[in-house]
Amino acid sequence: MLLPADRRRYWLALSLVLLAAFALRLGALLLEWDVHHADEVFQVLEPAHRLVFGTGIVAWEWEYGVRSWILPGLFAGIMALARPLGDDPESYLFAIRVACILVSLAAPAAAFVLGHRRFGLTGAVLAAALPAIWVDMVYFSSHTLSEPFGAHVWLAGVALAGTLRPRPWQAAIAGALVLLALLIRLQLAPVVLLALLWFAWARPAIRAPLLLGAGAMLLLGGVVDTVTWGLPWQPIWRTLELHLVYRVHESFSIDEAWWYGARLVYYLGAGAVVLGALALFGVREAWLIALAALVVLLAHSAIAHKEYRFIYPAIAFASVVAGLGLARVAAAQASPWLPAGAVAGVALVSLATAVSPGYERYVRQNVEPVLPVARAVRALPELCGVGFRTFWSHAGGHALIHRPVPFYDASTPASWARYHAGFNAVVYDADDKPAPELGFAEVACFRALCVGARPGGCAPVPAWRNDWRPQPLRGLPP
Repeated sequence: MLLPADRRRYWLALSLVLLAAFALRLGALLLEWDVHHADEVFQVLEPAHRLVFGTGIVAWEWEYGVRSWILPGLFAGIMALARPLGDDPESYLFAIRVACILVSLAAPAAAFVLGHRRFGLTGAVLAAALPAIWVDMVYFSSHTLSEPFGAHVWLAGVALAGTLRPRPWQAAIAGALVLLALLIRLQLAPVVLLALLWFAWARPAIRAPLLLGAGAMLLLGGVVDTVTWGLPWQPIWRTLELHLVYRVHESFSIDEAWWYGARLVYYLGAGAVVLGALALFGVREAWLIALAALVVLLAHSAIAHKEYRFIYPAIAFASVVAGLGLARVAAAQASPWLPAGAVAGVALVSLATAVSPGYERYVRQNVEPVLPVARAVRALPELCGVGFRTFWSHAGGHALIHRPVPFYDASTPASWARYHAGFNAVVYDADDKPAPELGFAEVACFRALCVGARPGGCAPVPAWRNDWRPQPLRGLPP
């Protein structure tokens, strides 16, 4: 039990750590505000925009009912609240990204809580410092992907359940948060079950409220699915059906089991060694979180289709364990300068990783500059239709362009000839510029993507897009 003075120091230290983590994440967002993967637009922001404003591209996952409306629904609420601020989508986009940053603070908060129990206030600050400043934790914190959001919610629940003497209402919230991670990201199911079973067995005093909170959240998810899809928990069993029966994931890529290990070494370089070594020192302090990181890594290594963002939860969990390892190493030393030096060293390793060629090319610059393209398109004064002569995921969608105009897939000569009269703006690859006789003049280029415009209005051509369903689903009606 903390004395009043100790309690004040505890909350002051935690507040300062979280404030520093928030400032670092916000600075990174303002410095490099773009889209990491198309899924954060078309699986989250686009359905949210369709819910609030009535327009949005419908990706194949939404045609087949394999996505929950919980995460888009949360962001739709932010869009609705930001609507009175004006017609500029930057307002609600910024508000949503800041909300994601706030949720991401669960990682350093969890490390702080666990570190304080074992190493005191100095150890708590050290433990929280690593997930507060680690490159992946900072970069992915503001992105509207289910992987980071689900991982952060899981960590919040585990930290709350792992406090010394959680009250019944705290245990209920912890169970609800852990289960919410499953509803947001189905692939987290193994670690969700792991956490719930462990706490229910190891802490019988909180078993009833913990499971009650988890059950209430599961029921709420079923209600949301029934209201939106017509059947409870449809995204869960529908996702399993499409991937286990139709093997949809194999239509994207088939990668070797060691793919993630190789990418971790290539993208993080020496940072992978530092993170792994510190995590080994911290396993004894948070073996549940360490085991969860290993489970996520092994489970995703067994799946054919692999992307670096898929194992973000493993990296987030490992960063918390590594933070505890850092605190443990510092506690074994007598030097008063070690804590500050350790934080500075981790910060330098994180910064060096962020600017390394592997991380910059394959993580930070993973996709095309969608946001600048969207800004250039919506700034056109007489915009009445947008054509995409490039891959559809570079579109930015209605959530980013935010103009009540039709979109057209003009990526093939046949579709261009059929629909070009319906748009007076076009997004195209820099090496595939429309011929001068088509009347489109270049407005701006951003790396490999360009925006062109022509004078005049648009004909009332019905909007159309290509069938971008995975090949195994071409014969299965949505």
